[in-house]
Amino acid sequence: MPLAVAIYGHDVRVISDPAMLDRVVYERMSQDARRGAQRIPRLGELAGSGVLRYGELQIDTRSRVVTYGPIPVVLRRREYALLAHMAGDPERVWTRHELLRDVWGFRSDGSTRTVDTHASRLRGKLASAGAVGWMASVWGVGYRLAP
Repeated sequence: MPLAVAIYGHDVRVISDPAMLDRVVYERMSQDARRGAQRIPRLGELAGSGVLRYGELQIDTRSRVVTYGPIPVVLRRREYALLAHMAGDPERVWTRHELLRDVWGFRSDGSTRTVDTHASRLRGKLASAGAVGWMASVWGVGYRLAP
């Protein structure tokens, strides 16, 4: 039974050994670095801990528990997937098309309000936990996680 599924752009890998998750992410980030990306994190800094942290926001990828400070944030499956995906690069502005492709697997450019609806619900749940201003809309482009 797989322990994790690593999704990086269009690259999807099923991982059964937790130690391999760091290796898969590291390999992909190394490829990006050769193409001119910024600093390459060391293996211990990656997903092996199973926890993504940004400010007071904490996402435990192993137990799928999200907290803001001491307050748990209860999310549905796609809300969690959206948050975890955006937490990988929280200050980046994600276009609706990128989110549809990466989180939902849609390959169509058709018009849909799916991202907007989920982002709105996620924004409300984060705000009720005290994370006001997170999940910001960038008018005409998409969304950014960072406040």
